Amino acid sequence: MNNLKIAIYARKSVSTEKGESISNQIETCKNYAKTVLNADPSQLVVYQDDGFSGKNMARPQFQKMLSDIELGEYSHIICYRLDRISRSVADFSGLVKELQNINVHFISVKEQFDTSSPTSKAMMYISAVFAEMERETIRERVIDNMTALTATGRFLGGKAPDGYIKEKVEVVDNTGKKKSHNILTINKDRAEQIQDIFQKYLDWQSIKKIESYYSQHGVYNHTGHQYRCVSLRRILTNPCYCTADETAYNYFNELGCKIMMPKETFNGKYGITAYMRHKMTINKQNKKQVVDQPPNQWIIYVGYHKPLVSSSDYIKTQNIINQRRSLSIRKPIGTHGILSGMLRCGNCGDYMRPSNVALDKNGAYNGKRFYYICENKSVSARHNCNIKNIRGDKFDLEIIEKIENLLNNDFEIINNFNSLKKTKLKINKDVETTKRVLKAEISKKQQAISSLILKLSSADDTLQKYISKQVNELDNEIQTLNVKLKNIVDKENINIKEKIELERINTVINNIKNGGLRHEIKKPEDMLVIRNTLKDIISSVVWNGKEATVNFKKL
Repeated sequence: MNNLKIAIYARKSVSTEKGESISNQIETCKNYAKTVLNADPSQLVVYQDDGFSGKNMARPQFQKMLSDIELGEYSHIICYRLDRISRSVADFSGLVKELQNINVHFISVKEQFDTSSPTSKAMMYISAVFAEMERETIRERVIDNMTALTATGRFLGGKAPDGYIKEKVEVVDNTGKKKSHNILTINKDRAEQIQDIFQKYLDWQSIKKIESYYSQHGVYNHTGHQYRCVSLRRILTNPCYCTADETAYNYFNELGCKIMMPKETFNGKYGITAYMRHKMTINKQNKKQVVDQPPNQWIIYVGYHKPLVSSSDYIKTQNIINQRRSLSIRKPIGTHGILSGMLRCGNCGDYMRPSNVALDKNGAYNGKRFYYICENKSVSARHNCNIKNIRGDKFDLEIIEKIENLLNNDFEIINNFNSLKKTKLKINKDVETTKRVLKAEISKKQQAISSLILKLSSADDTLQKYISKQVNELDNEIQTLNVKLKNIVDKENINIKEKIELERINTVINNIKNGGLRHEIKKPEDMLVIRNTLKDIISSVVWNGKEATVNFKKL
């Protein structure tokens, strides 16, 4: 076997230690690499995604593996089973072609498929077709079950939408058994608030005006926090408040939604229940992010809850929002403001955001003057907060220099990090020692069993019973030790992750200490990179109107 690396990939949609758990998949792939490919353990690199679906390849560790493989240092990808990679034929075939171009073989241990064999490659495509069919069958089964349960009046979501509460009810099924499920009922106090939001939007046609009005008049959402444009928009676009009548049916039908109930059930008595409006995706930072789906992906039912808004008012609201979409919600902070998302107001605790930003003709930050303004101050028109604004372009550089000085001269911060590093490394050494001891014990007991079995052939009946009892006891002890060893291996994998993270943060800290960040600001896009770098070690920067305090994360 050459010295090229071998990538092992494992995935589990739901985190569990039963069946094909992440650890079981990894162990099986490692054994295959060692026994079939004669690979050295140092050649094996593990990538794992826990809690991700196989419907597509938008998974952080999978994408990282592909990026690493493109560097040309890998010879194989090994997975436990084909559907761990993808249940999409298009995605899978594209991956195989891509790997073929860079001379990387793909192996699926369970099905014994290897792309180095033409027959195996053909069988892999056939299996991928069945995997995709299975995914579609599962999806249809889920939708069928949701339809059946929704028809009984059940609320299948998580948290109740603002304006409603979840109420548990008991029912008796056909067999006479008592069962309970949740339904939505109106929360009268909050329902009036929801109706007020819709009415104000129809009158003012501005989410920003509603946000400012509620901030100035001390009107809070159901969690006790101030309303923000984003949360107000979620309320205004949520179909659950809409009356399920013929007008609503025609509206959602024209949008291309999948309507799961006949038109006659849209009789105006109940509200709309909509599923599949959002999906989980992976952003540029390889983190999970919930995004809106287009209406043709929505699944529409008639719920069993009372509506709060007429269908005509709901539809008018959607039309206004769509026409004024670019004006309804504050545009993202983009590449200006290094401290965005970290800088907080010392007066009220809210975030301070970039404002009055000088942009070039392309709408990009040109590196000139801008200000950080408290969001609470801005929203309430100085009614709730009146802290002094900050000249952002100068302040960013001052804070970076302050962080450099702290990392170079504050011994408490330095000692905290060094102490943590020693602790993590000590844990890794302890894990290796424990593994060696457990493996030695298992080997010793296995040898003892082998010796006892050799004695069985020449032993009399009494001695055979005694030997059999000893063998069973030793076997039980081995099983217990294997469980302990597995737990240690799992712990080791966690420690490896922590060590990698620790090394990455150590690199970040050294770069900051050496003035690396200041020298990296050459163009506006660099600010986004620097912001993400600082977020690795900074929890917040607090401005009290005169000076700033930098709070480091507990590394």
